[in-house]
Amino acid sequence: MKKLFHLFYLLPLALCLHSTAYATASGAAATVTVENGAVTAITVSSGGTGYDNAPTIFLLDTGGGTGASATATVSGGAVTGVSVSAGGSGYTESSTQVIFLPNVSDIGDAPSETPTDVPTETPSTDDLPDAPDSSPSSGGIAQVAIDDPDLSMPFSGTRIINISTRGKVIGDTDDDALVGGFVVKGEPGTTITVIVRGLGPYMSQLGAIDSSVTLSDPTLELRDASNTKIAGNDNWKVQESASDPDPAGLQASTYAPYTTSFAGVGLQDNEAAILIDLPIYSEAQSQQFFGTTAYAGLGIYTAVVKGSGGTTGIGQVAIDDPDLSESGTSNRIINISTRGYVGSGENEDLVGGFVIRGTPGASKNFILRGLGPYMALTTGSDIFIEDPFMQVQNSAGAVVYNNDNWATRYSSNDPDPSTSLNSGDYSVYTTSFAGVGLQEKEAGLLLPLTIEGSGYGINTNSVKLTAP
Repeated sequence: MKKLFHLFYLLPLALCLHSTAYATASGAAATVTVENGAVTAITVSSGGTGYDNAPTIFLLDTGGGTGASATATVSGGAVTGVSVSAGGSGYTESSTQVIFLPNVSDIGDAPSETPTDVPTETPSTDDLPDAPDSSPSSGGIAQVAIDDPDLSMPFSGTRIINISTRGKVIGDTDDDALVGGFVVKGEPGTTITVIVRGLGPYMSQLGAIDSSVTLSDPTLELRDASNTKIAGNDNWKVQESASDPDPAGLQASTYAPYTTSFAGVGLQDNEAAILIDLPIYSEAQSQQFFGTTAYAGLGIYTAVVKGSGGTTGIGQVAIDDPDLSESGTSNRIINISTRGYVGSGENEDLVGGFVIRGTPGASKNFILRGLGPYMALTTGSDIFIEDPFMQVQNSAGAVVYNNDNWATRYSSNDPDPSTSLNSGDYSVYTTSFAGVGLQEKEAGLLLPLTIEGSGYGINTNSVKLTAP
């Protein structure tokens, strides 16, 4: 299998990282001119180096401006100009940053991201959405992506607290692994506590999946934005090396819902888990990883689940924010995207479950995508799924929404893309996505999700990808 690039979605945009010759294109910078709340011009102050292709431009306004878009031109490896195609509204010069995201051709490969378990209500693994009427015609690598487009700071309100994806580990290379990438946002220079798990045996203990097909002994690696391993684990009660987090922290009663009480059977001894404080990048760390300070206030990480000794089977990668307080902090998860194999056999779908938390009755937009063809376009590889089909299941276990091709309404019961995801406010997730745009056969939905329950409640959903 050819080497696969792993994808992250940075902010509401795609950020691709290189696993071997990282960040060859970097250093471009620019300032904006704003009139009456609209961006009217963008002036390049530094052209940077290594830009053989035009980078994608993201205009980040911490003051709430939306809708602006622009395109760059390059010459001799440098950005030479930027043309504003839409001015948007609500922008101010002092709060708007111009972020140049290199084209994937100028970067290369790296990790990606999602998951399904949570303290009090764990999405059932055996209660997954129904598949399309037709069976998948062929296998390939696919991605499930879930984004919170609310990038406001300071932040309070509905947030993602859990992501977990079930999929098949088909070998011992990164290309064959189950990869969960996630992006966090918060106060630069602070940290966010997360729990990352590599799962398998618990599913057979539940009776959800036969033990003969589960990943019997998952291993876990956690990597930073440069694809460098920062922590690892094989069996969650055992410290892999002196430089890895002490598993004693996970055995405290505080984390019982993720370990001893997990899914009613407990985390199995040969499953993997890491409790770790991850940095929200400071300006210095942003400069180190990306050659610019524009990513201060973000953190980009990847969890890679494989089988010990090269074993294969159905596994899960899970990322949890254990801060379940009503107020919490402004540090939060804003993106998850999981990459894995989708085939035609039983349990060879890719299922990404996620939990959001907030005030009961509150509704908030989230973007859900099923991806594949864009990766083939940007890498020239033929290992990706050609036509992902996406279904969304609610907390009651019912399939509530479908999508096949993101710009086309699947049925009259499904959201109309022409009034939602096709909006200019979300162009960074669609037309500007990864430098090539969301491809016609990829799936996407913009969904207003409502918090359920009493007190500070939750909403549990899952996204299932197959190939119709």
